[in-house]
Amino acid sequence: MPAHLPISSDRYWCWIGADTSPVQVDGSHSAYELVAGEPTAAAGPRWLTVVGPTTGEAVAATARAADGSDDRPVWNLVWTQIALHGVPLVEPAFLFVVGMDAGPDSDAGARAEFDRYYTSVHVPEVMATGGYPAGFRLRRHAAITCPRLSCPEFCAVYEAGENAGKRKLASLRNPATSTAGRTREAGPPAWEHRVRSWRLLYRRAA
Repeated sequence: MPAHLPISSDRYWCWIGADTSPVQVDGSHSAYELVAGEPTAAAGPRWLTVVGPTTGEAVAATARAADGSDDRPVWNLVWTQIALHGVPLVEPAFLFVVGMDAGPDSDAGARAEFDRYYTSVHVPEVMATGGYPAGFRLRRHAAITCPRLSCPEFCAVYEAGENAGKRKLASLRNPATSTAGRTREAGPPAWEHRVRSWRLLYRRAA
C-alpha cells in the first residue's frame, strides 16, 4: 500500500489498468482505452483509469480500493507529479505516456543532469513537435501491481487534442515516419543511455 502521502498536496496520480473493462473508482476520474504502443500494445493494459492530479489522501484511498476489488487490475500505480509544462486540458482526447529510467549506474550527479534535461529540454521539445498543450513528469511512488514489465521510475504524460492524438497514432502505427525530419538537442550521458519501458497512446473512452 502507498504510504506517507502528504494529504495537503495535489500532486499525486493513481493509474488503475485492466484488460476487460475500466475499473470503477469513486470520485473524479477519467477512463482511456489503449490504441497503440511500443514495444507492443501488449505492454500496457487495454483500459486505464486515471485519478489525479489530486491529494495524497484521495490517491491512497483509490489505490487501496482497487487493490481489494474483484476487478483484478493489472496496473495499480501511484505517481508523484514533479513537473508540469503548459496548460492541462479539461478533457484530453488522448494521453501519450512514456515510461523510462535513467541510464544504468548513473550516480547522483548524473541523475541530476538527467532530471534537468528531461524536465527543461525534452518535455518542451516533445510538446512542441507533437502539438501537445500540456506535459507532465511523474516519479513512481508505489507500484502495487505492475506484472507485465518492471515499472519505470519516471513517466512523462502528454495530453493531446483530437488532431495531435491522431497524428501520434499514425506515427506509432508507422514508426518509419515517426522520426522523419526530427532533430533534438543531445542530452547528458544518463539521458542518452536511458532505458525506456514503453510508449503508449490512450484514447479517452466514450
